[in-house]
Amino acid sequence: MDLPLPDDSDAPANLPSVVAVVVAHDPGEWFEATMASLADQDYDQLAVLVIDAGSAEPIRDRVGAVYPNALVRRLDENPGYGAATNEAVAMVQGAPFLLLCHDDIELAPTTVRVLVEEAYRSNAGLVGPKLVRWDAPREILQLGLSVDKTGYASPRVDRGEFDQEQHDSVRDVFA
Repeated sequence: MDLPLPDDSDAPANLPSVVAVVVAHDPGEWFEATMASLADQDYDQLAVLVIDAGSAEPIRDRVGAVYPNALVRRLDENPGYGAATNEAVAMVQGAPFLLLCHDDIELAPTTVRVLVEEAYRSNAGLVGPKLVRWDAPREILQLGLSVDKTGYASPRVDRGEFDQEQHDSVRDVFA
């Protein structure tokens, strides 16, 4: 089954399609906020595919209440995040960009647009946002990893580091 991509006919010239893949397994009360943040994106060429990774209670109705155009694929059991993501990737054909998400994220309304713009500006094959704490958005959780000459991977931010825009420039990261 192929995921229907947005109709490009009314899109500005050269605006590429993006498929947001949300892998969910028994998501908590935050899930509606996750879906609402995807629905609120300022990027018109966004399709959303939710993989229900064997949740005890199917989540199709929860998704539909917030994002009626999202496609939901239910798996019989939870194969893990990686395998569930692979299932989604096998369904998606023709989208130049994938946005891989867990069920506990909340995106700023400009996230998809900014990531696509940066991918083109820097000719990057992979881009990612600054991850901050849900209940304390000034605290940075992750910015990717660096690797030293011995191959040791280390975080680019210190635990509990506050966002003072000190990491707002684009940088190459290992992972």
